Amino acid sequence: MLEFSNNRGTLVSKNLAILVLLPFAGAFLSNKNIVLFHITIETFCIFVAMSMLLIAVNTYQHSKNSFILFLGLSYGFVAYYDFLHIVSAKGFNILSANDINISMQVWIIARYLESISLLLACLGIKNKETFNVNKYIALYILASVILNPLVFKWHVFPPFYTPFIEISTFIKFSSFFLIIINLFSIVIIYKNKAYFYEKKYKFLIASLCCVAVYIFIFSFHYVEMESQRFILGHLFKLVSFYLLYKGVVEHNLISPYIQLKESEAYHKRLLEFSPDGIMIQRDSEIVYANPAFLNIIGIENEGDLIGKSVLEFLPKEFHDTVKLRKRAMKHGEQMGGFEFPMVRTDNSIVYVETVTTIIPNGDNTEYISIVRDISDRRAAEEYRTQLENEERELKQKIAYEEMMLEFFTNISHDLKTPLNVILGTVQLLNLILIDTEMYCKTKKYINITRQNCFRLLKLINNILDISKYDNRQLNLQFKNNDIISLIENTTISIGDYIESKGIELIFDTDVEEKIIAFDMDKIERVILNLLSNAIKFTPNGGKIQVSINDDNNNVVISVKDTGIGIPSSELKTIFDRYKQVNTSLNKNCQGTGLGLALVKSIVEAHGGLVDVNSQLKAGSEFIFSLPNRLIDEAYIAESSPVYLPNNIERINIEFSDVYGISY
Repeated sequence: MLEFSNNRGTLVSKNLAILVLLPFAGAFLSNKNIVLFHITIETFCIFVAMSMLLIAVNTYQHSKNSFILFLGLSYGFVAYYDFLHIVSAKGFNILSANDINISMQVWIIARYLESISLLLACLGIKNKETFNVNKYIALYILASVILNPLVFKWHVFPPFYTPFIEISTFIKFSSFFLIIINLFSIVIIYKNKAYFYEKKYKFLIASLCCVAVYIFIFSFHYVEMESQRFILGHLFKLVSFYLLYKGVVEHNLISPYIQLKESEAYHKRLLEFSPDGIMIQRDSEIVYANPAFLNIIGIENEGDLIGKSVLEFLPKEFHDTVKLRKRAMKHGEQMGGFEFPMVRTDNSIVYVETVTTIIPNGDNTEYISIVRDISDRRAAEEYRTQLENEERELKQKIAYEEMMLEFFTNISHDLKTPLNVILGTVQLLNLILIDTEMYCKTKKYINITRQNCFRLLKLINNILDISKYDNRQLNLQFKNNDIISLIENTTISIGDYIESKGIELIFDTDVEEKIIAFDMDKIERVILNLLSNAIKFTPNGGKIQVSINDDNNNVVISVKDTGIGIPSSELKTIFDRYKQVNTSLNKNCQGTGLGLALVKSIVEAHGGLVDVNSQLKAGSEFIFSLPNRLIDEAYIAESSPVYLPNNIERINIEFSDVYGISY
């Protein structure tokens, strides 16, 4: 909450002091010279009334308060008639020939104007928009034009005193009427006190009460100048004028000033706590900067910035742009936001967005700029652009891979038909020539042809399976089977070939039987593929070990060899498609780079994981796990039978890319 300190307590004390001292000052002055007392009080009241007029007229342009304006103008007329009351008094001989009635007639006219004006002002307080001040002032001028001749020239205005120096009936009636008007005004103000400031409301109530009192004192009986009633009546009149004056001053001067100071304090704190930088320039020099702007520039003390040109914090290539924008604003053009880099005091760059508007200030032109640090936003936009570019490149790569995959799939289908014809012809030739003399001459070429057919068939099968996996068409035939038996039989089935290569084969398991749900055909391909890789990269005299462990949640299968190993730089990409390990250490093997990718796809399709541990020249270990779970075979959907080649043919296909196979 904003706190604003003012001296209202001091002002209240001064007002009370003045109200207390006035009676004493009046009593002292009246004892010395009653005429001087009378003239002093009346002059002071005239001065107060004219002050209200000047304040109301000169503040109306800003306050737009018709109530105060009407009071000020009305009391201007009251001051006019109070002045006529003084100069027409007995002994002055300026406007009357020692006629006491004329001075008092002017006095009662002033009281009519005073009371009626207060009433009209109170009635119009709720209707500020329809309160036509000019209309009432025109009526006052017209009334003055009529009343002045009636009093001073034609002497037809009702007399104040009778020939016996008594108050006339007209004056008694007027006094009663004026008191009623003032009381009615008090009631109206009380009912509408919500429309008044608190202090103005109290001042008005007190002033109206004093008006009613001093009218009552002067109007029902003849009052001698030297009497206490005369002194008391003038003092009440003085207090009524002074209280009304204080109300006008409070409303049009003190309250707006306090509100201005409070607003100034509020806006200052608003600027101080604004998260955006705010800077004011006069021509090209900085005259104000809030803490947020100082933080953007990298300056702690505002004094180190004041007087400097904003161009000092801009790269030179932006100087002309800033000057052109200022020139355009001087000519009335509306300029939008502007983004540019600013050079901080530590020579680092901060990107900002600024909105600047011109503030006319006489001969000097001022510009206020709201500056926002957009470095984070700019970095985010650059990051988003980078992501969009990467996403676009990724989509292009995916589209390219899909195109390539579709291309390979089509080629695979197209190659499979003539390949089957060639493979069938090779097998037929083998059967025809096996008992002839030509067999010894053709056996080598028949075996080479068959081996290459198997290599092509393996490549085609891998491409088709990868394509099915990508298109989510790799249908696995899950059944509850003994995983230990499958792996053991598959391993043993290639035992003779491994031993002929001079490699030791070890099979080890910590359980003899484990029934889980898996696709026998696909897992057999996984084992054969891993064993094929182990044979490729394991030299004569090496060792291959197949191990199985059951950890309750998964069955973990490991194929470990003592081959050439895999460089650590290639371990992260070993399962990527078309990725081949550098075979410079072993020229007796080759492949397409699809085998391990297919292994990973099949294992993950089973819900398992695959990993590799390897050390160069020390061997490799491929580990894959299968979930330890069963299925309800009663709900397995029937499917078309799948052709499963015999184990010997499967081995020949999976090992076809290993040179040196004998048939």
